[in-house]
Amino acid sequence: MVDSDDLGQTLVHWAMAEDSKCGEKLLTFILDKGADPDSENYYGKRSKDMAVRNDKIKLALLLMKYKVEF
Repeated sequence: MVDSDDLGQTLVHWAMAEDSKCGEKLLTFILDKGADPDSENYYGKRSKDMAVRNDKIKLALLLMKYKVEF
């Protein structure tokens, strides 16, 4: 199984992308299956950074339930 793409982006990063249709239920599933909620891509960006930049407030709040600090 591949954990990240060639830029270090994980499924959690992709969930936070501007055009992502990922919702709370799918993100919860991904995180419950063991995805790292606070991984860093090769540019030093974390999924929480992308959530804030792309106005994914509900998903950012969900990350906080998985102990991600903002």
